Amino acid sequence: MAYIRKVDYTIFVDAPKEEVGNQKKYDFFECEELIAPAVCALMKKGYSVTKSSIGHIGLKVEGECLVSQDNEMTDAELKQFFADTMCYHGCIDIQPAKKNRRKVILINEVEPDAFIELSAAIDVEPPEGWYKDKKVLRHRFEHTTGSKFYLERVDAMVNLYHWAKELPPAK
Repeated sequence: MAYIRKVDYTIFVDAPKEEVGNQKKYDFFECEELIAPAVCALMKKGYSVTKSSIGHIGLKVEGECLVSQDNEMTDAELKQFFADTMCYHGCIDIQPAKKNRRKVILINEVEPDAFIELSAAIDVEPPEGWYKDKKVLRHRFEHTTGSKFYLERVDAMVNLYHWAKELPPAK
């Protein structure tokens, strides 16, 4: 995850501490690394980006969580724990399993398309390989697994960045 400073759209690789100089933690927003340069390029030109994603493979990943005798976490608390501490988008179900265990079914990432949502529609042609859906620019990937998917994501983000750099300033 990358962190973008709201005042000047500088990209940071590490999470900001509670305070960075006189900057507070809330002066930054999270953005996926591959799309962060394009988001910054758009925002520097006055376009407001409300959401973005580089696209992810949708997979269910199963895991078992050991529940010890003194663990009193409810299923809801366990789901929140996985959402807050793991690199998963969330826990979709918890089922009883063998002795002192609960089976936790996690969902890994779910949006196969890359997208960037603007606060308002723009009247320009989207970058190569992208299409407009009202105020959202989308890229549908041909490949959805393995290295071809990764390379296609990188190419799509490079095209988006170069396109954003060439846009005229927002009106």
